[in-house]
Amino acid sequence: MAADAGTSFSFQQLSAALATGQVVDAGDFYWASDQRVPLLRVADEIVVKLDNSTSLASLSQPGGPLAGYQLSAQLNSSLISLTATQPVTEQSLANLKSRDDISWTGFAYINSNTGERLWGTGELIVALDPGVDPASFFSTDYVYQGLTGTADQFVVTVTGGQDAHGQRA
Repeated sequence: MAADAGTSFSFQQLSAALATGQVVDAGDFYWASDQRVPLLRVADEIVVKLDNSTSLASLSQPGGPLAGYQLSAQLNSSLISLTATQPVTEQSLANLKSRDDISWTGFAYINSNTGERLWGTGELIVALDPGVDPASFFSTDYVYQGLTGTADQFVVTVTGGQDAHGQRA
């Protein structure tokens, strides 16, 4: 996940956002250093990884799948964060995921411990237990490479149109 320290929220702001439904506790989390890190979903923001041949302009035309969404951040050349005029639903995310011109989609998050805004990037850092063979461990839905300077950690990339959210333990 990518973080943006420039958009951190205080605990008072998070409490107010929870009360008004701007963020939602849907039970999302990730693990870091053997600690469960709880996440809050931003109700009106999604992350979209566009297919290499697709532009945001073509998808946000009137009647297009991203019509009405506004660009909130360009995370890299094909990864964008978009805000909607209403809360994003699981169904609207599923509709976007089913398209051939969108590689994957996910929710935007806020780390409830620190207030940092987080976006899925389609990459995870995974540390394997000693003796675990990475070729046997990772399925064909993932591409992995060793993390420089480590013997047991790997940068794992989600492939095959899989979604980048919902990585739950």
